[in-house]
Order: sequence, then C-alpha cells, then structure tokens
Amino acid sequence: MYQFLVPELVPIQHQLPFDPTHGYTFDELKKIGYPQANQAFKDFWQSTYQENSKLPLQIRLEDTGQFFKGLSVKKLSYASWGGFITGAWVLEPIQQRIKAALVMGHGYGGRDNYSIAMIPRNTVIILPVARGFHLSAKPGYPGESSKHVIYRIHDKYEYSIRGCVAELWSAVSCAYEIYPYIKSCSFSGGSFGGGLGALMLPFENRISRFHLCVPTFGHQPLRTKVPCTGSGESVRKYLSENPEVEQTTLPYFDSATAASLIKMPGIISPAIFDPAVPPLGQFSVANAIPGKKEVWVLQSGHFDTKVSTQEDRLLNEKLISFFEQGI
Repeated sequence: MYQFLVPELVPIQHQLPFDPTHGYTFDELKKIGYPQANQAFKDFWQSTYQENSKLPLQIRLEDTGQFFKGLSVKKLSYASWGGFITGAWVLEPIQQRIKAALVMGHGYGGRDNYSIAMIPRNTVIILPVARGFHLSAKPGYPGESSKHVIYRIHDKYEYSIRGCVAELWSAVSCAYEIYPYIKSCSFSGGSFGGGLGALMLPFENRISRFHLCVPTFGHQPLRTKVPCTGSGESVRKYLSENPEVEQTTLPYFDSATAASLIKMPGIISPAIFDPAVPPLGQFSVANAIPGKKEVWVLQSGHFDTKVSTQEDRLLNEKLISFFEQGI
C-alpha cells in the first residue's frame, strides 16, 4: 500500500530547466513496471557474492576517542572486491547492550563524517564509505559522482558499482565478525546507497530488514532517457557516444530488476518530484519489491522544502521503530 508521510500535497516551485516529475502523475508512477531478472542477471550477482565471501576481510578497528549522541566513534577498514581496502565509521552504543547491527549506505556525495539522524537502540551502526570517496579514497580512483558512475562502465566485470555492492556485503561480514553475538543485521540506504542496497539485498540472506530511500539505478532503459542533475546524467551522456553499454552493462546494474528478487520485509520511500534521481526509476524499484513492504511516498527528494523537512522527521521516526522491532 502506498501512503504519504504528509497527506497534504503541496505544489513545488522551482527554477530547473526541466520538469523533475518528467510528466508522470502519482497514479502513473504506481503503474511503472521493471525489467525482469533473467538467469544471466542472477548468475552474475550470485557468483559475485560467492567470490567476495571468500576474500579475507583483513579487519582493522581503531577507537578515535570521539563520541556522538551517546555512541563511541571508531574507524574500521576492511578488504573487499578486488582487494580494495574500504574505510567505514562505526558507532557503538556506550550504555546499551549491543543486540543488532545496522549497515547504512550513503548518497553519491560520499561520506565525510559520521553524523546521522537515525539511531535505533541497542544497535551498532556501520557506515561504509564507497570506494573512491573520503575514508576509501585511492589515487586514480574517481571520488566524484559524475566520474565514479561511469568508471570502467564499459566492462560489467570491472564496473565501479560492482565493487561498491560487494563492499556492503563485506560490511555485513564485518558486523558478524566483530560482534558475533548480535541477533540481527539490517540495512538502510538512500539515493546512491539505496540503489546499491537494492542490488545487494537479494543475495544477502544475513539481512533481516531494510529501508531504501529515493533509490537510484532503477529501470535503466527509462532513467537514461530523461535529464537529471544527478549521476544519471553522466550515464545518459556516456550512452550517447557508447550506446552498446546499454545492452552489455546496464541490465546487470538495474536496481529495479534486483528489487524484484528481494525476500525480506522492508520500507521504501520514493519521491514524486526529484531533480537528481528520476522518480520513474524510484517507483520502478518500489513497484518491483514483492512480499511484505511499506511504501511511504515523499513529495520531493533531493530538493528542500518545508514539507520535505517534515517528511524527513516523520520518516526517521518510522525507521527507528521499524528497525528496533527487528531486534
């Protein structure tokens, strides 16, 4: 069932050179389909998961001596796909028993600190930083979205997004390696992190519940045909000169296709108006998810309004309750 966090729809004024809704009404967005998952798609990601799970994690955990909202801040590094050393922030409860872990993906601006709003009780929070960004910076590896999203896109086996998905699986492994007594592990990710999460979740049975907010990479055939202010614009321009990638790589990195394979319960929050991530792709992901799901619709994403501030607060409250119920 599709529900609005703030029921009263408010017209959104903007000065953008295009319509961020791309002409889709809410009723039309609810009907958008998704590319089906064929056997090649499943085999590609299943083999990636299996190969990644065999890699030594090489965990290094360091106490920073810093604190954040009753949590102890630590720095984590671990090895993942291709031998890449990934950095992450870890927030440990100080006066609560750790019963669960929550892995949180970030947007395509990277993650330069550990400031987060959603803090469930009795939960250690792991904040991986995608390869190329901030704690996971590496010489020669792009650390800005417009370049990162097309880095080695010509080869599905070497594409940057493949490694980013694998890093999230490895983060889950770190959670159970460092905290073997936890009862459950969940995932939450928005925008870039939401798209990665959708790709990651179908092949990770250690995740018990999830949240995806304004997820990117949904319905590649549609999203690459419309303008946006996010990473999709770089892909759209790249395809104009390299159209073959639309058939050789992008079908394997469609978060809506992957979402159709998700089995655990979750919350997804797509936006009707979003200049950075086309709403048609977000709703394709939401529509594809089978089984037990809650869809909390946002009026806008990647665009600040008075309503979006209220939506953020209400969604945060729902998510804290949702994740605490899974402990």
